Amino acid sequence: MVSDVDDVVEGVPKQSQKTHSELPPEQSARKSTQQAQKTTTKPASQTYQTPAQPSGGSSGVKWLIGIAVVIGLVWLANQSDNNRPSRSTYSPGSSTSTTPASQPSIAQPQVPSRPSESKPSVGRNNVLSIAEIRYCLAEKIRLDAAETVLNNYSDSDVDRFNAYVNDYNSRCGEFRYRQGALESARRDVNPYSSQLQAEGRGRFVRSPSTTARAPVTTPSSKPPRPTPDATVLAIQRRLNELGYNAGTPDGLFGSKTRAAIQAFQKAIGISVDGIANTELLRRLNESREIYSEFSTKKSDQTEKSRIPANAWVSGSTWYCNEGYRKVGDSCEKLKVPVNAWVSGSTWYCNEGYRRVGDTCEKLKVPANAWVSGSTWYCNEGYRKVGDSCEKLKVPANAWVSGSTWYCNEGYRRVGDACEKLKVPANAWVSGSTWYCNDGFKRVGENCVSIFQQ
Repeated sequence: MVSDVDDVVEGVPKQSQKTHSELPPEQSARKSTQQAQKTTTKPASQTYQTPAQPSGGSSGVKWLIGIAVVIGLVWLANQSDNNRPSRSTYSPGSSTSTTPASQPSIAQPQVPSRPSESKPSVGRNNVLSIAEIRYCLAEKIRLDAAETVLNNYSDSDVDRFNAYVNDYNSRCGEFRYRQGALESARRDVNPYSSQLQAEGRGRFVRSPSTTARAPVTTPSSKPPRPTPDATVLAIQRRLNELGYNAGTPDGLFGSKTRAAIQAFQKAIGISVDGIANTELLRRLNESREIYSEFSTKKSDQTEKSRIPANAWVSGSTWYCNEGYRKVGDSCEKLKVPVNAWVSGSTWYCNEGYRRVGDTCEKLKVPANAWVSGSTWYCNEGYRKVGDSCEKLKVPANAWVSGSTWYCNEGYRRVGDACEKLKVPANAWVSGSTWYCNDGFKRVGENCVSIFQQ
């Protein structure tokens, strides 16, 4: 865009210079009159010259006619110049000028480049650089945004998301840093939160059309339910007909469908992979008298499967559906309290709540703390004291990690202060201690050459 603006600005002076080169109407008319006078004078002087070869009275008449014609042409030229509209010229101080004045080039604001990130090495308690801390903070924003658009009905998406989380935890789960590095990295990353969130959501967006169609997600919104698959729907119906509980036939591949497929594959002696495809559907359609291992023969109605309501079969046993728990030979619906969610046959309190008997009680979170699951933790630079978070007293020459502080390189902890190491000659420092160089050995608080007698 800067080059386009420069082209426009450079084009204006060229037009202005062209306008300035023309004469005002008064000077143009004066110049035409002078030319006419010169033209008139020249023929008039010829009138009084004696022609080289006179041809009598008719020759004088011809000369008079020629002079009259010249005078008439000059008069017509002057009338044409007077009737022609004057052309506006550029005047630096004029407000009526039609020629655009040259404008100085406007400096476009330069968008700051996004700070670089560096993926840390796998490990715990590594001392990370500012670029590596930027990666950890940015990746956390990307993962939080990705989770809001994650398709929980897709096993591949869930597995891929878990792989991202595991990689993040292996590098950024616990690390150390220099004093001021974390705050500096936060200042670098925060202005790009929206861009990082878009990158995180983009990891699980199938196509540009999906991105354009998807609404802005919030932590409470859920991704749309995927489109049912006709093959999966047919497999589910056939499995239910043969006695394998694949759940409600809806064309969506889930844990119940996989368990039923695996039980069927095991019963007929083929590879147990739990995959729903056309080959599996063909085998299901060929099977007429196959039942789950838990079921008995059709003819024995009294000993037929004792599967209770709200249960499903896998192998030789049955399990209660989601939101139910096994009580004797039946499945009893769970009593889920407010601010809780269900997984399998039990319930858990929501984020920021803890279980108290059969209810979920809201956590009392103190200042300078953050919540994870059913508990809270003090922020960076604070430590837990009772039910509050107390700010750490960090001495000079120290840096903070979590709820404690450490002395800088070349210092050691002495009480609540960091004392500078006394490093002798021929020694080098690592952490809070010193070591003798090669060819020297430690003798008391000095390094002595091993070659000394």
